[in-house]
Amino acid sequence: HNKNWKYNQDDWNELYLKCEGTKIVTKLNGIEMVNYNGEGIINNDLHKNMGVGMKGILSIQLHRKHDIDIYFKDIQLKRL
Repeated sequence: HNKNWKYNQDDWNELYLKCEGTKIVTKLNGIEMVNYNGEGIINNDLHKNMGVGMKGILSIQLHRKHDIDIYFKDIQLKRL
């Protein structure tokens, strides 16, 4: 987790998410937040048997304890 990230409260924020194989990279407003390789975890037998890990549904989540509205625009998906 990058401590130098900046959340824009007055305008749109840009979230970039790349999932390629077992590697997941996220950037918020151009700053890398996560660079994770789930090799051996998201492709283990448990995940394979449940049909998840390497494929599935993309979702955007807001935790219950947060009382805010979130809007999305210009969502782009690209199959790698």
